[in-house]
Amino acid sequence: MTDMVTIKFADTGDEIEIARGRLDKELRGRPDFDPSKGVINPKTGAATGFPFDKKEWESWLGRIKQEKADAKTATASPSTPDRGKVVRPEAPAVLPPIPEPAPK
Repeated sequence: MTDMVTIKFADTGDEIEIARGRLDKELRGRPDFDPSKGVINPKTGAATGFPFDKKEWESWLGRIKQEKADAKTATASPSTPDRGKVVRPEAPAVLPPIPEPAPK
């Protein structure tokens, strides 16, 4: 069963339930982690939706921010290969001839 989170929008007073994984995915897609910016209210377009537990919200954003920073540090290490660079194996300039099949 999916764990659901109740979000309340401050501007309209509406409440919605959203799957924890979906909310986590939305938060990870954000470029900033300002705890004062909540979930986007689909009715108004304003970022006014927050879970009831404010401490959980702040720790959630902090955890994601730390994970992103750790991932950035790990990919910046010199031992990590450059995945943007295409490496092609060397091919001989002239291919060897194909041998004739043996007579039966």
